[in-house]
Amino acid sequence: MLLCLGFLCLAGPVIAASLDEPIPLQVRAQPLGESLRNLAKQANLQILFDPALVAGRSAESVEGTLTARTALDRLLRGTGLEAREQAPGVVVIRRKGVSDAQTHEGFVRS
Repeated sequence: MLLCLGFLCLAGPVIAASLDEPIPLQVRAQPLGESLRNLAKQANLQILFDPALVAGRSAESVEGTLTARTALDRLLRGTGLEAREQAPGVVVIRRKGVSDAQTHEGFVRS
């Protein structure tokens, strides 16, 4: 399988990360969008979100050996947003209580 994203091309099988495998994480307190991008890199996940949805929101730091699911819960605490796993290794950030049909427009991939 060949995957091309902008200038980055990855050849070989794409291995989906597990949300429930404990891994060492270090995401500092910062704007929520940046926190989600950092978590995506560290946990080998695709985290999709609408930039307008996370704009103006901050996240506290998340550090230690924990699951990506736990890290997402901590980053999103108090924001009115939730993380929904769409496929192995693919997570969508959306408002709590929004249906799956309403979560597919305006997303960016981190």
